Amino acid sequence: MDLLSHLPPSTGMAFVIVQHLDPHHASQLFQIPIVMVGRTLMVRLATPAARNAFNILPTDIGRRITELRPNIDIPDLENILRDVTETLSMCERKVRDLEGRDYWLRVRPYRTTDNKIDGAVITLVDLEGKKESYAAEPPNRAKQVSPRK
Repeated sequence: MDLLSHLPPSTGMAFVIVQHLDPHHASQLFQIPIVMVGRTLMVRLATPAARNAFNILPTDIGRRITELRPNIDIPDLENILRDVTETLSMCERKVRDLEGRDYWLRVRPYRTTDNKIDGAVITLVDLEGKKESYAAEPPNRAKQVSPRK
């Protein structure tokens, strides 16, 4: 799998990869911008969508994320990452890319299988795309709830 091919063999990281049962279904994982960084802020993994949003090339795996010039405006990214890994808290905020598209940024601590913090996971949700998908969906119908017995 190309997504994991750039990781060293002994990262101490565990992955759960869920594949859709329908072999004709394209995985949604690659469409979600996800970046994993270690405690030294070294990029360990980046999905193809994250490569675009964060301007990460395959050769950037192993470099510090602070050395990169992301297409998303997050001037305090280093401080966010350090705060998340030191306080074990999650950070969420609205951010904008250089073209004016809005995203929801979520940074969480990365826990190893033995419950040690070993970096952070950065994800982006395209808010513009969510608006478009909500507009395309039919209006919700009220659920019928049966009375309690």
